Amino acid sequence: MRRYTIQGGLLLLGLLLLGVSQPGRASTFRANGLGARARGMGGAYVAIADDTSAGFWNPAGLAFVSGALTQVEVKGDRVAVAYTPPGGSEQPNNPHILLVPAVGTIISQPHHRSPAFEFLGYVPYGLQLEWDPRAAYRDNVTFDEIRVFSVGGATAYRVTDALALGAAVFVNDGRVVLQNAVPSAVYAGTPGLPDAAFAATGDDSAPNVHVGMLWQAGDTLRVGAAYRSPIDLTIRGDASLAIPGGPVISDAWKMPLTLPQSVSLGTAWQATPVLLLAAQVDWVQWSSIDQQVLTFTHGALPNQVIPRNWHDCWQPRAGVEYSGWHPVRLRAGYSYDPTPVPAATLDPSLLDLTRHIVSAGIGTAGRQWAVDASYEHFFGVARTTAASIQAFPTNGRYTGAVDVVTLTVSYQP
Repeated sequence: MRRYTIQGGLLLLGLLLLGVSQPGRASTFRANGLGARARGMGGAYVAIADDTSAGFWNPAGLAFVSGALTQVEVKGDRVAVAYTPPGGSEQPNNPHILLVPAVGTIISQPHHRSPAFEFLGYVPYGLQLEWDPRAAYRDNVTFDEIRVFSVGGATAYRVTDALALGAAVFVNDGRVVLQNAVPSAVYAGTPGLPDAAFAATGDDSAPNVHVGMLWQAGDTLRVGAAYRSPIDLTIRGDASLAIPGGPVISDAWKMPLTLPQSVSLGTAWQATPVLLLAAQVDWVQWSSIDQQVLTFTHGALPNQVIPRNWHDCWQPRAGVEYSGWHPVRLRAGYSYDPTPVPAATLDPSLLDLTRHIVSAGIGTAGRQWAVDASYEHFFGVARTTAASIQAFPTNGRYTGAVDVVTLTVSYQP
Protein backbone atom coordinates (compact mmCIF):
# COMPACT_ATOMS: atom_id res chain seq x y z
CA MET A 1 0.00 0.00 0.00
CA ARG A 2 2.83 2.39 0.87
CA ARG A 3 4.35 2.16 -2.61
CA TYR A 4 1.06 3.22 -4.24
CA THR A 5 0.81 6.13 -1.78
CA ILE A 6 4.27 7.28 -2.88
CA GLN A 7 3.32 6.95 -6.54
CA GLY A 8 0.10 8.87 -5.98
CA GLY A 9 1.85 11.62 -4.06
CA LEU A 10 4.52 11.99 -6.74
CA LEU A 11 1.85 12.13 -9.46
CA LEU A 12 -0.15 14.73 -7.51
CA LEU A 13 2.98 16.87 -7.07
CA GLY A 14 3.61 16.75 -10.80
CA LEU A 15 0.04 17.76 -11.60
CA LEU A 16 0.23 20.70 -9.19
CA LEU A 17 3.48 21.86 -10.80
CA LEU A 18 1.96 21.48 -14.26
CA GLY A 19 -1.00 23.59 -13.22
CA VAL A 20 1.18 26.56 -12.24
CA SER A 21 3.82 26.17 -14.95
CA GLN A 22 5.14 28.98 -17.12
CA PRO A 23 5.72 29.03 -20.88
CA GLY A 24 8.82 27.35 -22.26
CA ARG A 25 11.77 28.75 -24.11
CA ALA A 26 11.78 31.14 -27.00
CA SER A 27 13.19 30.43 -30.45
CA THR A 28 11.03 28.06 -32.45
CA PHE A 29 8.83 27.32 -29.54
CA ARG A 30 8.64 23.52 -30.06
CA ALA A 31 10.20 21.78 -27.07
CA ASN A 32 13.53 20.11 -27.82
CA GLY A 33 12.45 17.00 -25.94
CA LEU A 34 11.15 15.54 -22.70
CA GLY A 35 13.03 13.88 -19.85
CA ALA A 36 16.49 14.59 -18.45
CA ARG A 37 17.92 11.31 -19.77
CA ALA A 38 16.68 11.97 -23.29
CA ARG A 39 17.75 15.61 -23.33
CA GLY A 40 21.19 14.68 -21.98
CA MET A 41 21.56 12.43 -25.04
CA GLY A 42 20.69 15.18 -27.50
CA GLY A 43 17.09 13.99 -27.87
CA ALA A 44 18.14 10.84 -29.79
CA TYR A 45 15.51 8.84 -27.93
CA VAL A 46 12.89 7.49 -30.34
CA ALA A 47 14.59 4.07 -30.34
CA ILE A 48 14.98 4.01 -26.52
CA ALA A 49 11.82 5.58 -25.00
CA ASP A 50 11.73 3.25 -21.99
CA ASP A 51 10.34 5.67 -19.38
CA THR A 52 7.38 8.03 -19.01
CA SER A 53 8.66 10.31 -21.78
CA ALA A 54 7.66 7.51 -24.20
CA GLY A 55 4.28 9.17 -24.74
CA PHE A 56 6.20 12.07 -26.30
CA TRP A 57 9.09 10.31 -28.04
CA ASN A 58 7.60 6.95 -29.04
CA PRO A 59 4.54 5.38 -27.36
CA ALA A 60 5.70 1.89 -28.41
CA GLY A 61 8.52 2.14 -25.86
CA LEU A 62 5.97 1.63 -23.07
CA ALA A 63 5.80 -2.06 -23.98
CA PHE A 64 9.43 -2.48 -22.88
CA VAL A 65 8.83 -1.06 -19.38
CA SER A 66 8.15 -3.71 -16.75
CA GLY A 67 5.97 -2.78 -13.78
CA ALA A 68 4.84 0.65 -12.60
CA LEU A 69 6.89 3.84 -13.00
CA THR A 70 6.15 7.44 -12.02
CA GLN A 71 8.32 10.43 -12.97
CA VAL A 72 8.19 14.14 -12.21
CA GLU A 73 10.28 16.62 -14.18
CA VAL A 74 11.13 20.29 -13.81
CA LYS A 75 12.92 22.17 -16.59
CA GLY A 76 14.43 25.62 -16.21
CA ASP A 77 15.04 27.79 -19.30
CA ARG A 78 16.95 31.04 -19.58
CA VAL A 79 16.58 32.81 -22.92
CA ALA A 80 18.87 35.67 -23.93
CA VAL A 81 18.20 37.13 -27.38
CA ALA A 82 18.90 40.51 -28.92
CA TYR A 83 17.92 42.59 -31.94
CA THR A 84 20.09 45.33 -33.44
CA PRO A 85 18.27 47.64 -35.88
CA PRO A 86 20.23 49.10 -38.79
CA GLY A 87 22.51 51.86 -37.53
CA GLY A 88 21.30 51.33 -33.94
CA SER A 89 22.55 49.69 -30.78
CA GLU A 90 21.87 46.15 -29.60
CA GLN A 91 18.53 45.85 -27.80
CA PRO A 92 18.25 42.66 -25.70
CA ASN A 93 15.11 41.06 -24.34
CA ASN A 94 14.45 41.04 -20.59
CA PRO A 95 15.82 37.56 -19.75
CA HIS A 96 14.47 35.54 -16.88
CA ILE A 97 14.25 31.90 -15.87
CA LEU A 98 11.11 29.98 -16.84
CA LEU A 99 10.18 26.77 -15.02
CA VAL A 100 8.33 24.10 -17.01
CA PRO A 101 7.22 20.84 -15.33
CA ALA A 102 6.06 17.47 -16.67
CA VAL A 103 4.58 14.38 -15.01
CA GLY A 104 3.95 10.82 -16.17
CA THR A 105 3.06 7.42 -14.77
CA ILE A 106 3.15 3.97 -16.42
CA ILE A 107 1.25 0.82 -15.51
CA SER A 108 2.76 -2.24 -17.18
CA GLN A 109 2.70 -5.94 -16.42
CA PRO A 110 5.97 -7.89 -16.30
CA HIS A 111 4.66 -10.21 -19.05
CA HIS A 112 5.71 -8.94 -22.45
CA ARG A 113 2.40 -9.74 -24.18
CA SER A 114 0.37 -7.64 -21.74
CA PRO A 115 -0.53 -4.07 -22.80
CA ALA A 116 1.09 -1.13 -21.05
CA PHE A 117 -0.68 2.14 -20.22
CA GLU A 118 0.55 5.64 -19.42
CA PHE A 119 -0.77 9.00 -18.28
CA LEU A 120 1.37 11.99 -19.30
CA GLY A 121 1.13 15.76 -18.83
CA TYR A 122 3.75 18.07 -20.35
CA VAL A 123 4.37 21.28 -22.33
CA PRO A 124 5.23 20.58 -26.00
CA TYR A 125 5.25 24.23 -27.08
CA GLY A 126 6.12 27.36 -25.15
CA LEU A 127 7.41 30.81 -25.92
CA GLN A 128 7.66 33.99 -23.88
CA LEU A 129 9.53 37.12 -24.91
CA GLU A 130 9.45 40.47 -23.14
CA TRP A 131 11.05 43.56 -24.65
CA ASP A 132 11.72 47.12 -23.55
CA PRO A 133 8.48 49.07 -24.24
CA ARG A 134 10.64 51.99 -25.42
CA ALA A 135 12.55 49.94 -28.00
CA ALA A 136 12.61 50.91 -31.65
CA TYR A 137 10.60 47.83 -32.62
CA ARG A 138 7.88 48.34 -29.98
CA ASP A 139 5.33 48.69 -32.78
CA ASN A 140 6.09 45.05 -33.62
CA VAL A 141 6.08 43.56 -30.12
CA THR A 142 6.55 44.45 -26.47
CA PHE A 143 5.46 41.10 -25.04
CA ASP A 144 4.29 37.80 -26.49
CA GLU A 145 3.48 34.42 -25.05
CA ILE A 146 2.45 31.16 -26.64
CA ARG A 147 2.09 28.01 -24.58
CA VAL A 148 0.45 24.62 -24.97
CA PHE A 149 -0.32 22.22 -22.11
CA SER A 150 -0.85 18.60 -23.21
CA VAL A 151 -2.55 15.95 -21.09
CA GLY A 152 -3.37 12.47 -22.31
CA GLY A 153 -2.88 8.74 -22.24
CA ALA A 154 -0.88 6.19 -24.18
CA THR A 155 -0.89 2.44 -24.64
CA ALA A 156 1.50 -0.04 -26.22
CA TYR A 157 1.54 -3.75 -27.03
CA ARG A 158 4.32 -6.14 -28.02
CA VAL A 159 3.06 -7.83 -31.16
CA THR A 160 6.03 -10.19 -31.06
CA ASP A 161 8.96 -10.61 -28.70
CA ALA A 162 10.85 -8.02 -30.75
CA LEU A 163 8.19 -5.67 -32.15
CA ALA A 164 5.97 -3.22 -30.25
CA LEU A 165 3.35 -0.76 -31.45
CA GLY A 166 1.99 2.16 -29.45
CA ALA A 167 -0.38 5.11 -29.65
CA ALA A 168 -1.23 8.16 -27.54
CA VAL A 169 -4.07 10.68 -27.56
CA PHE A 170 -3.60 14.15 -26.06
CA VAL A 171 -5.84 17.10 -25.34
CA ASN A 172 -3.86 20.29 -25.95
CA ASP A 173 -4.78 23.55 -24.27
CA GLY A 174 -3.27 26.55 -26.07
CA ARG A 175 -2.98 30.15 -24.86
CA VAL A 176 -1.68 33.21 -26.73
CA VAL A 177 -0.89 36.71 -25.40
CA LEU A 178 0.13 39.49 -27.83
CA GLN A 179 1.12 43.03 -26.87
CA ASN A 180 2.65 45.86 -28.85
CA ALA A 181 2.71 49.65 -29.13
CA VAL A 182 0.77 51.43 -31.88
CA PRO A 183 2.35 54.69 -33.17
CA SER A 184 0.16 57.78 -33.22
CA ALA A 185 0.66 58.02 -36.98
CA VAL A 186 -1.40 54.83 -37.22
CA TYR A 187 -4.20 55.46 -34.71
CA ALA A 188 -4.45 59.26 -35.04
CA GLY A 189 -2.83 60.08 -38.36
CA THR A 190 -0.41 62.41 -36.56
CA PRO A 191 3.16 61.35 -35.72
CA GLY A 192 4.90 62.34 -32.51
CA LEU A 193 2.10 61.69 -30.03
CA PRO A 194 2.31 59.02 -27.30
CA ASP A 195 1.88 55.42 -28.41
CA ALA A 196 -1.36 53.52 -27.95
CA ALA A 197 -1.16 50.03 -26.41
CA PHE A 198 -2.59 46.95 -28.13
CA ALA A 199 -3.20 43.74 -26.15
CA ALA A 200 -4.90 40.46 -27.09
CA THR A 201 -5.38 37.29 -25.05
CA GLY A 202 -7.02 34.07 -26.23
CA ASP A 203 -7.09 30.31 -25.89
CA ASP A 204 -8.40 27.09 -27.43
CA SER A 205 -8.15 23.31 -27.02
CA ALA A 206 -7.67 20.60 -29.65
CA PRO A 207 -6.65 16.93 -29.74
CA ASN A 208 -3.77 15.24 -31.48
CA VAL A 209 -2.30 11.74 -31.63
CA HIS A 210 1.15 10.15 -31.42
CA VAL A 211 1.85 6.69 -32.87
CA GLY A 212 5.05 4.70 -32.79
CA MET A 213 6.90 1.49 -33.57
CA LEU A 214 9.87 -0.01 -31.73
CA TRP A 215 11.78 -3.02 -33.08
CA GLN A 216 14.37 -4.94 -31.08
CA ALA A 217 16.43 -5.88 -34.14
CA GLY A 218 18.94 -7.91 -32.15
CA ASP A 219 20.44 -8.24 -28.71
CA THR A 220 22.18 -4.87 -29.05
CA LEU A 221 20.22 -2.95 -31.69
CA ARG A 222 16.88 -1.11 -31.61
CA VAL A 223 15.07 0.81 -34.35
CA GLY A 224 12.25 3.22 -33.59
CA ALA A 225 9.86 5.41 -35.56
CA ALA A 226 7.15 7.83 -34.42
CA TYR A 227 4.59 10.21 -35.89
CA ARG A 228 2.91 13.18 -34.17
CA SER A 229 -0.18 14.68 -35.78
CA PRO A 230 -0.69 18.46 -36.03
CA ILE A 231 -2.55 20.47 -33.39
CA ASP A 232 -5.21 22.63 -35.06
CA LEU A 233 -6.14 25.49 -32.75
CA THR A 234 -8.37 28.51 -33.33
CA ILE A 235 -7.36 30.98 -30.65
CA ARG A 236 -10.31 33.12 -29.48
CA GLY A 237 -10.45 35.85 -26.85
CA ASP A 238 -10.56 39.56 -26.11
CA ALA A 239 -8.48 42.40 -27.55
CA SER A 240 -8.14 46.07 -26.74
CA LEU A 241 -6.48 49.24 -27.97
CA ALA A 242 -5.83 51.79 -25.22
CA ILE A 243 -5.43 55.29 -26.69
CA PRO A 244 -3.57 57.81 -24.46
CA GLY A 245 -6.05 60.32 -23.03
CA GLY A 246 -8.84 58.66 -24.96
CA PRO A 247 -11.05 55.59 -25.02
CA VAL A 248 -10.15 51.93 -24.75
CA ILE A 249 -11.43 50.22 -27.90
CA SER A 250 -12.40 46.60 -27.24
CA ASP A 251 -13.27 43.73 -29.55
CA ALA A 252 -13.34 39.93 -29.69
CA TRP A 253 -10.74 38.27 -31.89
CA LYS A 254 -9.67 34.92 -33.30
CA MET A 255 -6.55 33.51 -34.94
CA PRO A 256 -6.05 30.06 -36.52
CA LEU A 257 -2.85 28.39 -35.32
CA THR A 258 -1.73 25.01 -36.64
CA LEU A 259 1.20 23.50 -34.78
CA PRO A 260 3.16 21.15 -37.03
CA GLN A 261 3.05 17.42 -37.52
CA SER A 262 6.38 15.58 -37.29
CA VAL A 263 8.06 12.25 -38.00
CA SER A 264 11.05 10.78 -36.14
CA LEU A 265 13.26 7.85 -37.12
CA GLY A 266 16.16 6.58 -35.04
CA THR A 267 18.33 3.74 -33.85
CA ALA A 268 20.07 2.80 -30.60
CA TRP A 269 23.07 0.48 -30.42
CA GLN A 270 24.46 -1.08 -27.23
CA ALA A 271 28.03 -1.00 -28.53
CA THR A 272 29.45 -2.54 -25.34
CA PRO A 273 27.84 -3.56 -22.04
CA VAL A 274 28.53 -0.04 -20.73
CA LEU A 275 28.26 2.13 -23.88
CA LEU A 276 24.97 3.06 -25.57
CA LEU A 277 24.99 5.05 -28.82
CA ALA A 278 21.90 6.61 -30.40
CA ALA A 279 21.09 8.59 -33.54
CA GLN A 280 17.87 10.12 -34.82
CA VAL A 281 16.43 12.48 -37.41
CA ASP A 282 13.19 14.48 -37.10
CA TRP A 283 11.15 16.02 -39.91
CA VAL A 284 8.92 18.91 -38.79
CA GLN A 285 6.28 20.44 -41.07
CA TRP A 286 6.80 24.07 -40.06
CA SER A 287 5.24 25.17 -43.35
CA SER A 288 1.89 24.86 -41.53
CA ILE A 289 2.72 28.35 -40.18
CA ASP A 290 2.39 30.44 -43.32
CA GLN A 291 0.70 33.53 -41.86
CA GLN A 292 -0.96 34.93 -38.77
CA VAL A 293 -4.49 36.13 -39.47
CA LEU A 294 -6.07 38.15 -36.64
CA THR A 295 -9.79 38.66 -37.28
CA PHE A 296 -11.75 41.06 -35.07
CA THR A 297 -15.36 39.99 -34.71
CA HIS A 298 -17.18 43.32 -34.43
CA GLY A 299 -14.98 45.46 -36.65
CA ALA A 300 -13.93 47.83 -33.88
CA LEU A 301 -10.28 47.04 -34.69
CA PRO A 302 -8.83 46.41 -38.15
CA ASN A 303 -8.02 42.82 -39.15
CA GLN A 304 -4.34 41.95 -39.44
CA VAL A 305 -2.50 39.54 -41.73
CA ILE A 306 1.11 38.92 -40.73
CA PRO A 307 3.14 36.87 -43.24
CA ARG A 308 5.31 34.05 -41.86
CA ASN A 309 6.09 31.66 -44.78
CA TRP A 310 7.94 29.16 -42.59
CA HIS A 311 9.44 26.10 -44.25
CA ASP A 312 9.84 22.45 -43.25
CA CYS A 313 13.00 21.36 -41.42
CA TRP A 314 15.09 18.25 -40.75
CA GLN A 315 16.70 18.00 -37.31
CA PRO A 316 19.47 15.38 -36.76
CA ARG A 317 20.35 14.23 -33.23
CA ALA A 318 23.05 12.03 -31.68
CA GLY A 319 23.72 10.86 -28.13
CA VAL A 320 25.82 8.59 -25.96
CA GLU A 321 25.39 7.08 -22.49
CA TYR A 322 28.20 5.52 -20.42
CA SER A 323 27.25 3.26 -17.49
CA GLY A 324 30.64 1.90 -16.46
CA TRP A 325 30.64 3.65 -13.05
CA HIS A 326 27.62 1.96 -11.48
CA PRO A 327 25.23 3.34 -10.29
CA VAL A 328 26.19 6.57 -12.09
CA ARG A 329 25.45 7.07 -15.78
CA LEU A 330 27.06 9.83 -17.86
CA ARG A 331 25.53 11.23 -21.03
CA ALA A 332 26.32 13.64 -23.86
CA GLY A 333 24.56 14.69 -27.03
CA TYR A 334 24.32 17.06 -29.95
CA SER A 335 21.49 18.31 -32.14
CA TYR A 336 21.35 20.63 -35.12
CA ASP A 337 18.09 22.58 -35.15
CA PRO A 338 17.75 24.72 -38.32
CA THR A 339 15.42 27.69 -38.25
CA PRO A 340 12.23 27.44 -40.33
CA VAL A 341 11.88 31.25 -40.48
CA PRO A 342 12.94 33.03 -43.70
CA ALA A 343 14.82 36.30 -43.34
CA ALA A 344 11.97 38.27 -44.92
CA THR A 345 9.54 37.48 -42.07
CA LEU A 346 11.97 37.37 -39.16
CA ASP A 347 11.03 39.76 -36.36
CA PRO A 348 11.47 40.10 -32.58
CA SER A 349 8.03 38.62 -31.81
CA LEU A 350 9.13 35.17 -33.02
CA LEU A 351 12.87 35.69 -32.94
CA ASP A 352 14.26 32.43 -34.30
CA LEU A 353 17.79 31.30 -35.06
CA THR A 354 19.43 28.13 -36.28
CA ARG A 355 20.82 26.40 -33.19
CA HIS A 356 23.69 24.03 -32.41
CA ILE A 357 22.51 22.28 -29.23
CA VAL A 358 25.14 20.65 -27.02
CA SER A 359 24.03 18.64 -24.00
CA ALA A 360 25.43 16.71 -21.04
CA GLY A 361 23.70 14.64 -18.40
CA ILE A 362 24.15 12.48 -15.33
CA GLY A 363 21.92 9.99 -13.56
CA THR A 364 21.97 7.64 -10.62
CA ALA A 365 19.51 4.98 -9.50
CA GLY A 366 18.77 2.98 -6.38
CA ARG A 367 16.40 0.05 -5.93
CA GLN A 368 13.26 2.19 -6.30
CA TRP A 369 14.32 5.81 -6.80
CA ALA A 370 16.33 7.42 -9.59
CA VAL A 371 17.44 10.99 -10.27
CA ASP A 372 18.57 12.29 -13.67
CA ALA A 373 19.79 15.76 -14.62
CA SER A 374 20.83 17.38 -17.88
CA TYR A 375 22.21 20.68 -19.14
CA GLU A 376 21.82 22.03 -22.67
CA HIS A 377 23.28 25.10 -24.31
CA PHE A 378 21.70 26.39 -27.51
CA PHE A 379 24.31 28.22 -29.59
CA GLY A 380 22.26 30.53 -31.80
CA VAL A 381 23.70 31.33 -35.23
CA ALA A 382 23.49 35.10 -35.70
CA ARG A 383 21.54 36.26 -38.71
CA THR A 384 21.00 39.58 -40.47
CA THR A 385 18.06 40.54 -42.64
CA ALA A 386 17.79 43.52 -44.96
CA ALA A 387 14.60 42.59 -46.84
CA SER A 388 11.82 42.50 -44.23
CA ILE A 389 8.30 42.35 -45.68
CA GLN A 390 6.54 43.10 -42.38
CA ALA A 391 4.26 46.15 -42.09
CA PHE A 392 6.78 47.62 -39.67
CA PRO A 393 10.13 46.52 -41.18
CA THR A 394 12.37 44.58 -38.82
CA ASN A 395 15.63 44.62 -40.74
CA GLY A 396 18.71 44.18 -38.58
CA ARG A 397 20.88 41.67 -36.80
CA TYR A 398 19.49 38.92 -34.54
CA THR A 399 21.51 36.98 -31.95
CA GLY A 400 20.72 34.71 -29.06
CA ALA A 401 21.42 31.73 -26.82
CA VAL A 402 19.41 29.50 -24.51
CA ASP A 403 20.44 27.54 -21.40
CA VAL A 404 18.26 24.66 -20.19
CA VAL A 405 18.58 22.56 -17.03
CA THR A 406 16.28 19.56 -16.57
CA LEU A 407 15.76 17.43 -13.45
CA THR A 408 13.74 14.17 -13.44
CA VAL A 409 12.87 12.18 -10.32
CA SER A 410 11.65 8.59 -10.84
CA TYR A 411 9.98 6.07 -8.55
CA GLN A 412 9.48 2.42 -9.48
CA PRO A 413 8.03 0.17 -6.74
